[in-house]
Amino acid sequence: EAQAAQANERANHAEAQAAQANERANHAEAQAAQANERANHAEAQANHANDRASGINQQYQAVVNSRSWKLTKPLRLASKFTQWFARGSIAWLTLKPGSRPRRIMRKGVTQIMNSVLLNPAIKGRALAWLSKYPKLKNRLRTIAYSQAQENLQQFTTKIDQHVTRDKNLFNFSPRAKEIYSDLKLGIEKRNQESL
Repeated sequence: EAQAAQANERANHAEAQAAQANERANHAEAQAAQANERANHAEAQANHANDRASGINQQYQAVVNSRSWKLTKPLRLASKFTQWFARGSIAWLTLKPGSRPRRIMRKGVTQIMNSVLLNPAIKGRALAWLSKYPKLKNRLRTIAYSQAQENLQQFTTKIDQHVTRDKNLFNFSPRAKEIYSDLKLGIEKRNQESL
């Protein structure tokens, strides 16, 4: 009788486990159905978006291929050219920062300053003359400083590119590594100070 009770208890336990497994299976099946429904909904949305894009593309093609679009093409091009020309003219006339005449003038001034600085006789006269015009002297000093900073930045960028391109071909000596790191730190410090 004790064995029958144990067997009955085991059967009840197995039945409870089967019921739990069945419940988990039903839950998993419900989740799969929900996932399938979401996938179908997403597919329907994708198809709808695709249909809309196709419709928009057809409308675009209809506009582009229309007679009026082709006839007004010269007007659109003229309008773009006029806008470009107006912006460029204003930049040239006002010497807007970054404009070509300003860059050309800056480059010319820098070359003249370098030539003057290399000739001691002219350098002395130029500095004497500039001492009468402190604002101009400060402006030229600012231009020289920024040009030197740009040159240094370009130099270190080229070195960085060369080093990263092939580290095996460009083995620095310990002194060169020290100079290189000093240059990088100096540039970073100047960049932070200018901010």
